[in-house]
Amino acid sequence: PSIGLSPDDLASLVGELAHAGVDFIKDDELQGNGRAAPLAERVRAVMPVLERHADRTGTKPMYAFNITDDIDRLEANHDLVVEAVGTCVMVVIPDVGLAGLEYLSRRTQVPIHGHRAGFGALSRSPQVGIGFRAWQQLARLSGADHLHTNGISNKFYETDAEVLDSIAAVR
Repeated sequence: PSIGLSPDDLASLVGELAHAGVDFIKDDELQGNGRAAPLAERVRAVMPVLERHADRTGTKPMYAFNITDDIDRLEANHDLVVEAVGTCVMVVIPDVGLAGLEYLSRRTQVPIHGHRAGFGALSRSPQVGIGFRAWQQLARLSGADHLHTNGISNKFYETDAEVLDSIAAVR
């Protein structure tokens, strides 16, 4: 959605991914509740696709809806997903903070995927930055059930060795 997908186009893509056997799909980290693809419309479009896939195959892929918002909106956004029989929510932890993550984790009924978008701003300074190993532990203690790591040969600043260390840290 952050690059212009409508909720219907997103649902079509989710259907293709589910058909291909992908078992974890997530919203884009930049798309919380924007005008182009509001959360409620994404949930309405995506959930029937996942339910039809589950009816056909017996397997329902986990879809992490990005519910990132102000702290006082997190519970309502979570509830919207759960009422539609969603299986996962996602928050951008640097945006909601550890306090927002902990607030959500005390109320959640589904797993929380923690995204790290913006982590570079917290980690890159050798004087005051925080390493991923420490940050991921704080995120997990605050309620994240699983965490996003960077990718191998990524476009960001981390080396492959740093990414592999991040992956090892969340295991």
